[in-house]
Amino acid sequence: RGQTQWVSLIAPETLLILKGDVQLATQSLLRLEQFGMGGADTVRGYRQNTFISDNGLLASAEVRIPIVRFPELEGLLQIAPFVDFGAIWNQSGNPDPDPDPNVLVSTGIGLRLRLGDRLSARFDWGIPLVDVPTSDRTLQEEGLYFSLTYQIY
Repeated sequence: RGQTQWVSLIAPETLLILKGDVQLATQSLLRLEQFGMGGADTVRGYRQNTFISDNGLLASAEVRIPIVRFPELEGLLQIAPFVDFGAIWNQSGNPDPDPDPNVLVSTGIGLRLRLGDRLSARFDWGIPLVDVPTSDRTLQEEGLYFSLTYQIY
């Protein structure tokens, strides 16, 4: 398994972030070891681990653009348009068939809020570009994700 991330400052406080993740197996894997695709940290716009498989790759591009500063709070609000791509497949010998579809693609927009060095919030709205049958209608199926992080130390 391998991961990479490239970050470039393309304007003052404006970042271009490119991420990649790949897993290539030599044999069928247990579910715990398989590659998950879909969710807030993989392909936004889909439920967490919509599909899992032995092999997979993910690619993501995001631009973070400052829109509001909060100098008294050492804060910054950024808008973050993104596009995500993922593909998975099983190793030969795996009794489970490859997921159909085995490719997910999404685009969307996010907000990133940073207040000082310790508090941050993230909101993403992902729009799926590949249909996946589902009967659930939770916030994940609507492509909405939110997280709040506070670092104690």
